[in-house]
Amino acid sequence: MEKSFFNHTWTYLIPPPVYVAEGVRTGSYNRYSSAQKEDFFLSKSISYVDFALAVVDAVREEWQGVYLIAEKE
Repeated sequence: MEKSFFNHTWTYLIPPPVYVAEGVRTGSYNRYSSAQKEDFFLSKSISYVDFALAVVDAVREEWQGVYLIAEKE
């Protein structure tokens, strides 16, 4: 078996349909598992800045898997 050059696990973060470029920075977000029913996610939103915060947390905390990221309620 050939060894891969990439020994990293992947994390995939999905923003909601309403992804607000000029949105307010709240400094928080909700992280949902993609394994649950996702209909609720269609009405969610998030600012670019808060989504970027989730990306930073994913790197620092070494998240693994697929997550839906939306505004904190």
